Parts: sequence; structure tokens; C-alpha cells
Amino acid sequence: MEDPEFVLAEPRASAMVESLRAVGYSPPTAVADLVDNSIAAGARNVWIKFWWAGPESYITIRDDGTGMDPDQLTLAMKPGTIGPLEDRDPDDLGRFGLGLKTASFSQCRRITVASRGSAGMKSYRRWDLDYVQEVDQWRLLTAPAAGSEYLFDELDESEHGTIVAWECLDRIVGDSLKENKKALGHFTSIIRDVDDHLAMVFHRFLAGKNPKL
Repeated sequence: MEDPEFVLAEPRASAMVESLRAVGYSPPTAVADLVDNSIAAGARNVWIKFWWAGPESYITIRDDGTGMDPDQLTLAMKPGTIGPLEDRDPDDLGRFGLGLKTASFSQCRRITVASRGSAGMKSYRRWDLDYVQEVDQWRLLTAPAAGSEYLFDELDESEHGTIVAWECLDRIVGDSLKENKKALGHFTSIIRDVDDHLAMVFHRFLAGKNPKL
């Protein structure tokens, strides 16, 4: 029997997501990649929150851009959705369709995105890397983790927009306790680094009497 002309060689989910974490992001460049997405979505404002609570610490990036409907959000959360050779909007600063995922994976083990698009419905998609390791499948969850719903309450006040939440910040916080002053100092220094980096990278959007962002 002849060999088939081709065989499907799908990557193993549990191995691939861990490999994607190795892409060379620092916290400032990872946050900047998400701000890129907000700009591409036409956001006028972006709010970035760092919340210290030891192992329960989190980071959120919220914008008032056009937002996404459920199908659009699913596509946005799929690795490699848009290739670098495809036509893009001039304001789209991404190139490989990986930024949201790889930037987030590089800093945390749980990324949840909530978005409200033109249809007015708030929808969720969540990558939980521990869950992917357990099931070894590309299962994109459709609800926030239990107890994390409150992170997305601010979206209820907007007609459209998106919130990205990073939880389980193993690369930033690890298992450091809330009372650990050294870990808190490290967390605070990251905030300063992010602040400086965003001011430099997005200067042209922030400068002038009527800034774009």
C-alpha cells in the first residue's frame, strides 16, 4: 500500500504551549504588545492595573476599543491566526498573529480575555496552561476562572472594549507570599520598568495637545 501524499502533524498541545513561553519577552515588552492590540482596535484609552497579592497577584489591560464578538475573540486567541504576509490595517502593529498569546504566556499561566463587540454581548475566552497540560488538547475555555469574575466587571460600564487579565504570574511573582517585601519590591520595580517602556515606545501616540492615546 502506497504512503499517503501527506499526513497531518499537529503539535502536541501540552508541549507547544510551554515552548511558546520561551519567546523572548520581558514584562515591559509583553505589556506593550497588548497595548499594540488596543491601538489596532481603535482604543482612545488604555488602563493598566498591577495588583499585588502574593501568589494571587494579577495584571489587567483594559481598553475602550471596538471590542470583539465571540467568534472574533476565538480567532484572536488562536495561535497564528493572521500571517505576516496578509493584508493589514495600517494601524495594526502586529505581524505574526501570536503577540497576544506569546506575550501573555511568557508572563503567566492563565490568560483570560473578556470583550464586548458590536453585538453588545460580553464574551470570554481563557487559556489555562495547567489545564492544557492536564488534558493535552487545545481547549480554549469560555468562562473566567471561578473567583476571577470580578476582574471583568468594569467592562459592564462600557458599550465596547476589551479586558485582558494575567493570573498565575509564575514568571513575575511565583509562589512569593503577600508579606514578602523583597517580592513586593521586585513587583514594584517591574511597574516602573513598564511605565518607562510604554512612555518610550508609544511616545508618538501620547505626545502633543491632542494625543491619539
